[in-house]
Amino acid sequence: MDSRVRQALDLLSEDLSRDFDFKVLAGSVNLSSSRLRHLFKDETGLTPAQYLKRLRLERARELLEQSFLRLKEVMPQVGINDESHFVRDFKKAHGLTPQRYRQHSRNSLHVSPWRFNVVGMPHDTAGRWIWSSNSNLDDLVFIRVTFTN
Repeated sequence: MDSRVRQALDLLSEDLSRDFDFKVLAGSVNLSSSRLRHLFKDETGLTPAQYLKRLRLERARELLEQSFLRLKEVMPQVGINDESHFVRDFKKAHGLTPQRYRQHSRNSLHVSPWRFNVVGMPHDTAGRWIWSSNSNLDDLVFIRVTFTN
């Protein structure tokens, strides 16, 4: 990959919350705007603006999955100001609106169907725990397994 394109990629992903002037970006890698756009598209298949939008939407997806931030708190962190454009672009990129995506990602977490043998916790042949009156509640072990796509 062209070192100037690599440097532009690094600069774009440095701080997604700030506004980008692509002329300044081109100047910082010693290229004209049109030459950077041409090289960038040849190397990545996207223009710098398309690449930045993709980075922002991907980071928004991560924040929606991994945090409890409201949509209006996520948007400025990824440099997006217009909620209607954000919702439209997010749905186009990820197939769901941000709200539905968050609900879906939270609902897709589930306890593993695998059985775990925990010392001191007998289970029957179907894998169900056997509780008896002499079970010591101090010895309970809770296991939570989550899956992410």
